[in-house]
Amino acid sequence: MARRKNYINRTHIMIEIAALVIWLASMILAAVGAVTLDGDVPTHFSNKGVADAFGAPSSLLITPVVLMVVLGPMSLVCHHFTPSLWKMPFNIKPERLDLVYTDITYLILILELIISIICLWMTVAGFRQGNVGIGFPIFTAVSIALDLIVWIAIAVRHNRM
Repeated sequence: MARRKNYINRTHIMIEIAALVIWLASMILAAVGAVTLDGDVPTHFSNKGVADAFGAPSSLLITPVVLMVVLGPMSLVCHHFTPSLWKMPFNIKPERLDLVYTDITYLILILELIISIICLWMTVAGFRQGNVGIGFPIFTAVSIALDLIVWIAIAVRHNRM
């Protein structure tokens, strides 16, 4: 029987399931679009959220498939790699290991959720054969930066307690 990881909690699991469901929705939408849409669909968006490259409807599958390759290893790291192998930006006090690893697991899983949302957003825009809008690059940059800054700051604070 596998040892319970003290740094993974129910909220972590719920975040990971939400990320998986959102990614799966984008995969299903892309598959439906690949067989039902006519004409070109956007395959790339500028930093203003405007489509600037186009391809066949089957190209809708590229984003969900590529992001599956990104999300899979992130999940594997959380569940199957010993946190002592994770590179941390600071030295962790031994008595704070579980608390700090809990924080860093939040960072990783929220990043998975953000990536899934980005994937669905791009897939919906491709399915609609439209643009993602200026909100897309702003959401991407701000959400990823906040996730990293906030959870590393929380982990550092918990390490200093």
